[in-house]
Amino acid sequence: MTDDFDNIEWEMEFNGDSGLKGVIDDLADNAGEFSVTICTKVCDAIDNGKSSVVIAYMAGDYDLEVVATEDKYLEVLELNLERVEEEEEYELCIRIRDKIKELKELNF
Repeated sequence: MTDDFDNIEWEMEFNGDSGLKGVIDDLADNAGEFSVTICTKVCDAIDNGKSSVVIAYMAGDYDLEVVATEDKYLEVLELNLERVEEEEEYELCIRIRDKIKELKELNF
């Protein structure tokens, strides 16, 4: 399964030494950055007609994969927009709002 991820450039690194709790702590500490990554990847997936997108992957004693599927794109973008605004990523905010509008028009 990890072969699928060989050519993906990950924008987030997790503290794998601390197990799942370390990952959760890292996500909490970097929530804004993670929201920017999530929204960028979802917007790119929409632009490229992909039905799902891998947001993050961590290998170790267990595999952890964060995936957004097409049926959740609208919810994901709406949930993360505020954090992206807090990160002052205004161009991405415009892109997110455009994608939200597009998805609503398609009844997602």
